Amino acid sequence: MTPTHQAALTIARESFGMFAEALAGLPDEALSWRPEAENTNSLAVLAAHSVTATRFWLGSGAGESKAIDDYRKINRAPSFAVDGGAADDFRMQFDDMLAELATLFASGTEAHLAAEVAQPA
Repeated sequence: MTPTHQAALTIARESFGMFAEALAGLPDEALSWRPEAENTNSLAVLAAHSVTATRFWLGSGAGESKAIDDYRKINRAPSFAVDGGAADDFRMQFDDMLAELATLFASGTEAHLAAEVAQPA
């Protein structure tokens, strides 16, 4: 694993660890609560979107070339439709995504890091 991939994995683990700690112990209804202002999201939506977005973008830096439009339709849109959940379930999603990134990053190269990732607007 390159030093850059190792650093990215370390930061992701620390960040998702803090996120899991913030969710731990919250009642399920707190995860689905949403402020009554326009364009706001629940903690459940933020957790789900964090998993899909992190997986997509960090995967790009490890040689996975997936179309942004596919990500938006297949992963991003459903993450914004999440309605509730349990802190333990999100913790498992975080752990699964981090394990997948560790495997992916193990074969990441400097060339992957230097590659331009073209994404249409």
